[in-house]
Amino acid sequence: MTYPIDPDQTQRLVVNPPDETTGPEVDATVPVTARSRRGLRVVIVLLSLALFVTAGGLAYISHVAQSWRDTADRTTKVLNSTRQQRDDLGTQLAAKQAQLATTRSQLATTQADLATTQKDLGDLTTGYNTATDRIRSLADEKAQIGDQAAFLAETVALSDTVTQELDGCVSNLQKLQSYLIDFQSYDQVELMQYITDINDGCNKARSDNAVLADRLRAK
Repeated sequence: MTYPIDPDQTQRLVVNPPDETTGPEVDATVPVTARSRRGLRVVIVLLSLALFVTAGGLAYISHVAQSWRDTADRTTKVLNSTRQQRDDLGTQLAAKQAQLATTRSQLATTQADLATTQKDLGDLTTGYNTATDRIRSLADEKAQIGDQAAFLAETVALSDTVTQELDGCVSNLQKLQSYLIDFQSYDQVELMQYITDINDGCNKARSDNAVLADRLRAK
């Protein structure tokens, strides 16, 4: 097989005669320059397509990569913001837990104070009830003492009256004895009236004395 040396020349392509295994001779005279140009165009077109596809692929890959970078940046910002929020919430949670612990401590103290106050209130109530009972008892005793004082005053007054009446009775009887020794020397009517008065006075003294005795026995 021979090729043209000058591209502008056309040369016949001679194929060696076939042997018994290759078959009949074929005339393969073709313009070599036109085929080379068409092949070059095809190669150029294919390379252009390859470059276009490669450029498009690179552009797409670059776009996708940029999108991923943007997404990664946004995700990083969101993650950082979320971490900051988490840290802030953790700080707030710690503060709330400290406040809760303080409140629980204050509640325990308040409950203890309340228990103490309730105990003191119970003691005060018991003391108040005891004092009230004592006041009532004293009031009753006072009333009784008042009654007793009134009774004693009345008894003393009655006793004084009985004493005076008995003293008068005894004194008058003694005088009557002296009168009776010489009763003829006195007016009989006046003497009888005097005896009657003495008898009435002594009877009244005996009556009042009986009342006093009954009063003392009743008490």
